[in-house]
Amino acid sequence: GRTVPVVQNISSSNDMILYVIFGLNATRILRALRVRKILIRTTDPVERQVKEMCLNLIVMVLFFAAIMQFLEFSVQPYDFHNWIYFAVVTITLVGYGDIAPKTAFGRAVDMFIIAFSIVTIPMMTTKLFRSMKLQSVYARTTYLPVKKRSKHVLICGDHDSAPLPQFFDDLFHENHHQFELHAVLLFPDAPSVE
Repeated sequence: GRTVPVVQNISSSNDMILYVIFGLNATRILRALRVRKILIRTTDPVERQVKEMCLNLIVMVLFFAAIMQFLEFSVQPYDFHNWIYFAVVTITLVGYGDIAPKTAFGRAVDMFIIAFSIVTIPMMTTKLFRSMKLQSVYARTTYLPVKKRSKHVLICGDHDSAPLPQFFDDLFHENHHQFELHAVLLFPDAPSVE
């Protein structure tokens, strides 16, 4: 096959077209975003948002690493994992400086990566926090019994007519020897702090 022409040695339009086509190969990584269709099946909005955020971050890192490796290969022939490291350091805005773009186009793309990260990551985080805020505190909790065969008392009906503290004092009184007893209250409304 053909090799990628070095940017400094591009002398014809054929070399330029070949250079661009090789660069467009990096966009194949964006096909991973098709996985987002699977995330629609996730019913919990917070879980879906976390999975979507992770997918977006992984694709960002891989895509930016591939672009930077392509742009800087003639000057810095690092392996792909080094460019993944560079992308993570750049996206998180740490910027150690041990790997830095040397070409003018590489620097321009690096500035775009930084600007894109400054805008995109806070937007994703805000969307996640908004989803968490809209969800009930009790929607994500689960009950795990201490033992497999724990005894339960299911309490339903009008809970305002009888004083519940007195009922629970009597239910869990030490004379009843019900140490592994669990009480479950069913209310028509979501629980409150009161």
